[in-house]
Amino acid sequence: AAFGVGLLLVARGWWRAQRWARAPFILTQVIFGLIGYELSQSEGSVERTVGYVCVLVAILGLVLSFAPAVSRAIDEPLED
Repeated sequence: AAFGVGLLLVARGWWRAQRWARAPFILTQVIFGLIGYELSQSEGSVERTVGYVCVLVAILGLVLSFAPAVSRAIDEPLED
């Protein structure tokens, strides 16, 4: 439950374009990718498919977190 609440706080930080939210988001994507990798090594086809999807989502999250538009958004101050 605490991890879920932490993810909600990170999502709120991303929504408000706060720089601090990037590091925990990246850590979460790495963990998600590792879990997906382990699932992709399973014997069952459903588990393997879920693992591949998890890895792809984690890679997409990592790539998007370093996208130039995202970097600009968190570097520029918000206008009130």
